[in-house]
Amino acid sequence: MSDKISIKTVIENNFCIGCGSCCYKKNSNMKIDSHLLLTPDKIHFDLESNNICPIISNVDESALAIKRHSNIENIKHDEKLGYYLDNFAGYINNDVLREKSSSGGLTTWIIEKLFEQDLIDGVIHVGKSEDKNNTFGYKISNNIEELRENRKSRYYPTHFDLALEKIDFQKRYAFIGIPCYIKAIRLLMEKNPELKNSIIFLIGIFCGHLKSQAFSKILGWQLNIPPDELIDIDFRVKNKSGAASYYSVEASSSTKKKLSLNNKLYGTDWGLGLFKPKACDWCDDITAETADIAFGDAWLPEYVNDPLGTNILVVRHPVLLEILKTGKEQKNITLNKLDKNDIIKSQSGNYRHRREGIIARNKFYAHENLWHPQKRIFKETPPLTKIRYAIYIERYKISQSSHEIFKNNLDSGNIFKFLYQMTRQELKYRKLNKQLIKTLVKYFIYNIRILKNRIY
Repeated sequence: MSDKISIKTVIENNFCIGCGSCCYKKNSNMKIDSHLLLTPDKIHFDLESNNICPIISNVDESALAIKRHSNIENIKHDEKLGYYLDNFAGYINNDVLREKSSSGGLTTWIIEKLFEQDLIDGVIHVGKSEDKNNTFGYKISNNIEELRENRKSRYYPTHFDLALEKIDFQKRYAFIGIPCYIKAIRLLMEKNPELKNSIIFLIGIFCGHLKSQAFSKILGWQLNIPPDELIDIDFRVKNKSGAASYYSVEASSSTKKKLSLNNKLYGTDWGLGLFKPKACDWCDDITAETADIAFGDAWLPEYVNDPLGTNILVVRHPVLLEILKTGKEQKNITLNKLDKNDIIKSQSGNYRHRREGIIARNKFYAHENLWHPQKRIFKETPPLTKIRYAIYIERYKISQSSHEIFKNNLDSGNIFKFLYQMTRQELKYRKLNKQLIKTLVKYFIYNIRILKNRIY
C-alpha cells in the first residue's frame, strides 16, 4: 500500500464496505449515505486506521490465513478455498428448526453447541436492530434463545463497531460475518489484544456480495409496501416444495404482510448485482478464508431440489470439526463429505465474477485512470476474452447505476419509472448474454405483478 493511500482514499472513491472497523473506539460513527450504504461520518486518517481497513490493509487474506491456519495438523490448502481440514454438505435433523433457517441450519446449530459445551459466552452477529433507522444490525446474543431469535440471512448493510464496544472482555465470543468483515475483525484483533483474547471463533458466511438498504426497499415496494413504511423483511421464507432457490420474500409494514416468490421480484437476480457496494467488485474472498469455518448454500444438483435447504461447509478449526463429527455420530445432523471441487462448483459463477471479473474491472479502471484497491493475483485465473470483458463491465455499470436510479425514483415515488430505467440500462448486457427478449418480457411481467399487488 502506498503511503498516499489511506481510508480517505477509500471513502473518496466510494470503496468503503461499511464494516465499522475504523470506528471502533474512535470518535466516529457509521452513517447511511445517499445511496443507502454505510460510511464513516468522520475518521482519523492515520496509519493505524489504514491497517485495520479490509479494503487497503497491507495484510491480505492469504497472509492472515497463513498465520491462523497453516500450522494446524493435517490442514490442506487450495487457491480457491483457502485452508481446509474437511468439506461437507449437510443440515440439522430437526425439520422445524431447519425450516426457520436460511439454509440447512448448521450455522446456528454449531453456535448452539459452542454455548452448550461452554466454549463461548456470547455470539456477535446480525439480528433485528433496535435502531428505528435500521431494520438489522450487529448485536450480541448471550444465550441460545437470543441466538435463535436473530437467525437467518440479512441482505442489508450493517456495521459491527458498536457491538464490539459492548464486549465484556472477561467473556468469550464467536463472531459471525461475511468474508470482508471476518478479515476486518482479524486485523482489529492484531491491533487490540483484548479482542484477540475474547473472540475465540470466527464463523464465516459465503458471500456473493452485500446490498444497500435499497434492496429491501425495492422488494417491499413491489409488494405494495412503500419504502418509508417497511419495518421488517424476511429475505428467505422456505416453501414446502420446489427447489431450494425458490424461496419467498415476506415484507411487513405496521398494518400488513406481503409474500412473494423471490424470483418473481425484480432485483433478486444475484448475478446482476443491483445495489451492490463498489468494494464487492474488488473482493476475491468467497469462502471467508480467514474464518475458522465457513458456511454456504449447497447449490449442487444432488441438494438443490430439497426445499428445506442444505449447507456446504469449509472447516478449518479442529474443535469445530470434532463438534460436527460428534453431531453426525449422535444423528443430530446429516453430514456428507464433499470434494473441494464440489465446493468450487457450487460457487462457480461467483468465482468467475470475483477472480476473472476483477481482471476486467482493473483493466477498465486503468483505462479510465481511476483508483481501485489492489487484490491478489491467482495462477488459475483463465485468460480474459473480449466478450467476457464486455459482460463484466456492463454488469459493473448496471450495478453502480442502480444506486442513483433508485435514489432518483425513490424521491419521486415512481417505482415504474425505476423499472423502466433499470431495464434500459440492462439492454446491452442482456444482448451480450443472449437474454434480450427474455428480459423485455420479464419487464412487462414485473409491472403487471406490481399493479396486481396494489389491487389485492
